[in-house]
Amino acid sequence: MHQYESVSLVRLIANPDKYHNRKVRIIGVAHLEFETNGVYLTKEHCEERIHKNGLWIESDYEALKTTEDKLASYNGKYVLMEGVFDKNCTGHFGMWSGGLVKISRYDEWH
Repeated sequence: MHQYESVSLVRLIANPDKYHNRKVRIIGVAHLEFETNGVYLTKEHCEERIHKNGLWIESDYEALKTTEDKLASYNGKYVLMEGVFDKNCTGHFGMWSGGLVKISRYDEWH
């Protein structure tokens, strides 16, 4: 059984060493676009692309049994994601405050 710890993006960003390589569950605002796949603290941070207030996301569409278009339909919406936090996965040009990899869940959050 997979155990994911519910953690705020704030805690991940502030304590990257504590959560490195741990399975986490997060809620944030998603945005998938070439070189800017990320999840942000707020809708405003997403709209303004404040990358340091978010995490890079590496989506494996095949593992998630979905398509890029389906996940992109969540752009600008809050999502619940489960995956492994990687403090060294800082995305395109190192713009992010870490990353979420091995994502096993990516659902719209209501």
